[in-house]
Amino acid sequence: MSGGLTRKQLDAMTCGGPGGCDHTAGGGHEMYFHARCHMEAGTEASYKDGVITMSCAQCGLFIADIKVAES
Repeated sequence: MSGGLTRKQLDAMTCGGPGGCDHTAGGGHEMYFHARCHMEAGTEASYKDGVITMSCAQCGLFIADIKVAES
């Protein structure tokens, strides 16, 4: 676990796909998480101690840890 991404970090991210993306064209600001190893595969999410961990559904490779905000 890397300590997790924060909302500020996620809001500043761009797409990692070919050509990149700055989330300003048409489709809004949705962020989809894909593993670099299997872009077409789904993702798995688990939650523990305030952190959501995303991983590749095909091979289990780590994608990201996401911190859940305190209430």
